[in-house]
Amino acid sequence: MYWKVEDKKWMKARKVLWAELKKCLLEHQYSKKEVKYMEPYFLKGIRKQEDIAWAEPVPLIYCLAWHPSDDINVWFAEFQRIKSEARCEESMLGSISTSYLLIKNRSRLLTPLNATENVKSLFLQREQLLYQFLFLNQQFLDDAYVKQAEQWQLEALRPLNSGALFSIDKLAAIIKKDKDGESFQPYFNAFSIQHLCNLSQ
Repeated sequence: MYWKVEDKKWMKARKVLWAELKKCLLEHQYSKKEVKYMEPYFLKGIRKQEDIAWAEPVPLIYCLAWHPSDDINVWFAEFQRIKSEARCEESMLGSISTSYLLIKNRSRLLTPLNATENVKSLFLQREQLLYQFLFLNQQFLDDAYVKQAEQWQLEALRPLNSGALFSIDKLAAIIKKDKDGESFQPYFNAFSIQHLCNLSQ
């Protein structure tokens, strides 16, 4: 019901957004084949698996970030749907662990070269919601699969600690640069920023 595939106006806007996101995905070294498997989910909510038996076609974090709804309860229902459709336990656990690895590896990313007004990150500017869901939502954290992925969750948190402080220093330097007339503006709605509130005094 969230993918309004019968609504031509909605689908047209969705296709435009996908074209922008696709450029960013390819920029981040995703292959054309991988992006091909992601497209049906983004446009219609369909998770095509076909010949990629070794993994889920779209990592969980992208399934959430690209979902038409930004309601956490809807996301949890989507997570349950993804689990029910998963090829096997290993692939589902891989989808969750990959999601945490993506946070770890992309937490400090600046704006992609192919960024647009609508696509400033691969997570479509939903870092705050994703952080709340993947690290703080108890209903999600209590899931048996998620508990098995705890080591990757902790791995993802490590760079967020230093990354949050790094972002403050970097931001201060950029503000100073702007006063000098430069206009370099990286993307700062990243996961490390969301982690700030959990750091000690």
